[in-house]
Amino acid sequence: MNEIEERWGKLRLTEEEASDIVVGDEASEVLQRKFECSVVGKIWMDRKLSAVVVENTMGKVWCISQRAKFQEVGVNIFAIQFANEADKMRVTDELPLACMNEKEGKELVIL
Repeated sequence: MNEIEERWGKLRLTEEEASDIVVGDEASEVLQRKFECSVVGKIWMDRKLSAVVVENTMGKVWCISQRAKFQEVGVNIFAIQFANEADKMRVTDELPLACMNEKEGKELVIL
């Protein structure tokens, strides 16, 4: 552990890396809208699911105006971006969502 701490202590930022990043008002508004239309969800399953599989499955389950975009941020943890706040509210008002596959005895829960 000490070796890692020593190496970490020797790291230095370049002048470019140390400079401030300025986000304009327009970019800030876009990011705020994306944030307002996003949630993080976890799927409680033993096996790992890809974002594409979850996005396709939930696209069939949720009755929303446009398909939500899923980005994997951890094992079975996804950042979910909806097209608008109405779609987000429609889905989150129905949570937790559980789907059971009786044949396989598997359950999918999104919180």
